[in-house]
Amino acid sequence: MISFYFKEAFKIFKRSPFAAIVIVSITTIAVLMCGFSAGMIYFSSKLADKIKRNIEVSVFVDDYLNDNQVKEIETLLTGISSISNVRFIDKDEAAEEFIRETGEDFREILSENPLPRSFVVKFNPDRINPRNFEKEVERIRKISGVTDVIYDYDFVIKLFNYLGSLQFLIYLFSAALVILSVYLVYTNSRLQIEANSQLYRTMKLVGAKLITLKIPIILYGVLVGIFSSLAALAIVYLLELLLTEILNNINFVKFINVIYLFILLLGISLGLMGGFISSRRLSLQTD
Repeated sequence: MISFYFKEAFKIFKRSPFAAIVIVSITTIAVLMCGFSAGMIYFSSKLADKIKRNIEVSVFVDDYLNDNQVKEIETLLTGISSISNVRFIDKDEAAEEFIRETGEDFREILSENPLPRSFVVKFNPDRINPRNFEKEVERIRKISGVTDVIYDYDFVIKLFNYLGSLQFLIYLFSAALVILSVYLVYTNSRLQIEANSQLYRTMKLVGAKLITLKIPIILYGVLVGIFSSLAALAIVYLLELLLTEILNNINFVKFINVIYLFILLLGISLGLMGGFISSRRLSLQTD
């Protein structure tokens, strides 16, 4: 019986090859759009995390603190869950950075180094956002021995607003692609029925059971999904080769393997959905 269903499914391809090509093409586009949507969400999230990781806050400490007290401040900073990295800058390193950035050596004029010791703090991107960033900075400022906390407020706020707007647009666009993909699957199902309407009418007239009509259609949808996935995978593979050649310093292996699996499962799911929707439109009525 299984071989019969497969034969009937492949007969649909043979009876309407043009419709099959159109359906596979539509489903391939739907798969690629959903894959592109997933890729956009993934890369926008990675970009947002990378930018957040590069936000730096300078924490200056009192000159009268001894080394043990400075070490205690470093321990307190490290213990804050929103902080991912703490780097201590002593007076000599601060002087070197000042000279490197300004090109002026104050040591030729001053006998003592006036620059304070400080910590450069970076944050865990999962723990900071526009709503709690100021609270986290204020938490640092209240630590005993900290004289000041410096960061570019306008830049950080604009950065958060930019990331929020970018991710919102990407999610909105991704949702639109998914909706369009579902619509394409619906169009797919209509094409299947319309392309083979005469065949189904004939089978009904000769007394075929409803399950006998439906299973080949569902199986046909699965095959369409498999063919569409293979076509989409070939396109993505070519894009991977192209991007790897252009951006040879970026490793796509981990992400692309997930995308390959996503595309394969998505294509089969969309094909199955199209076949199932198509089969529901069938009945034993001949009019």
